[in-house]
Amino acid sequence: MKDQDCSFPWNLPWKTEDTENAVNNEEYHSEDVHGAPWEPTLNIDEVSHLLDQMIMDIQHLELEVIRARYKLSFFLKPPYDEYLRTEIFNSMGARYGGDPVYDEYLSYRGLGEYDDAIDTPFHSKRKRRLAKGHDDYPDYYP
Repeated sequence: MKDQDCSFPWNLPWKTEDTENAVNNEEYHSEDVHGAPWEPTLNIDEVSHLLDQMIMDIQHLELEVIRARYKLSFFLKPPYDEYLRTEIFNSMGARYGGDPVYDEYLSYRGLGEYDDAIDTPFHSKRKRRLAKGHDDYPDYYP
């Protein structure tokens, strides 16, 4: 197996201007890393659009987990009911800060170094309200 360049994570596909030069300079290390070298490179707009959709899905799923845990807590016997409500945010999922693609996305979206696209102030407030039983859309969820 050929040694891969240590700087690989920082050479994002949309940063290369000339695809042919990238192929000739072996910026594409192997098919298992980037796919076939003749495939067009991604641009930041395409990646950003995909990440926007994924972030909305993550936010929705987090709210569903909180809603389900809160309702489930009323079916548990003490002290487990309170344990679940206390740890309602536990194991919700990782954040992606430090990943070069995600960091580039945040920069492209104009967010600062310590901002997060997932935990926006609106989403965080909504999670806290839902964890306390204040469901903004109770009619949608039986």
